[in-house]
Amino acid sequence: EMLRPRATSALDALLSAYVRVVTSTSENARRIDDGKSNTKTESIPTTSTNPWADIRINDAVVDKKNDNTKEIDGLSRSLAPLLWTSSRRSQPKSSRLAAVRWSNELLIHLDAKNAIHLLCFLSGDDDATVSMIAKKALGVESSLGDDVTFNETEWSNSSEAILSSVTFTELMETIVGRAAEVIPGRPKFAEFVVPAKAATCRFMLQSLFSEGSFYGQESCASAVDDYVMAILGTFADYQGRSLSREESDLLD
Repeated sequence: EMLRPRATSALDALLSAYVRVVTSTSENARRIDDGKSNTKTESIPTTSTNPWADIRINDAVVDKKNDNTKEIDGLSRSLAPLLWTSSRRSQPKSSRLAAVRWSNELLIHLDAKNAIHLLCFLSGDDDATVSMIAKKALGVESSLGDDVTFNETEWSNSSEAILSSVTFTELMETIVGRAAEVIPGRPKFAEFVVPAKAATCRFMLQSLFSEGSFYGQESCASAVDDYVMAILGTFADYQGRSLSREESDLLD
């Protein structure tokens, strides 16, 4: 117990460091891409006897960018299972609070699809602080009916660009999915508690509205069918029953 505050402070410092590194790496990658699109790669001006004449200026930079991308991918693969373990309802509040913070501030930049899945799950947490952080990250913390359109000012640390970079089809496959696609330790929509289901339905509706067009895309049409079936299935689960306030919110 005496060491717990120090451990928490150390994890907070580590999170801040990771966020700085990932943000810096992403910005550098964007600058490299912008430079490649705006300028042509040129050889270093040399005489014909210079043995380095065929080396291109951007080669070393591109190699460094690729190395950073591999390291970030590795961090994402290592981090996601740890956060899912920490987010279990049996874990103490401090563990679940750390999981939602790391998901919102770091994992969302590394693996947006799985970060959103985790945030949807944590939006139904018993602790009000944990659930509110998750809802704010997803943009569904406002009153019902106020979150049906994307508005950058309504989103917290996770920008609209990051959240909308994951397609509706990908979200349906990851969060709702099929029974055979369940990864142990990563609950799907059907296993969510009632408040998490309500927040997820609202977020999925936002994602659906953000899509430019579904015309001519068979996978998107299938995703919409799955979404409608999930909604109808939810209605069927509570048909003819007296409802609690949370269950009423879900059906609303």
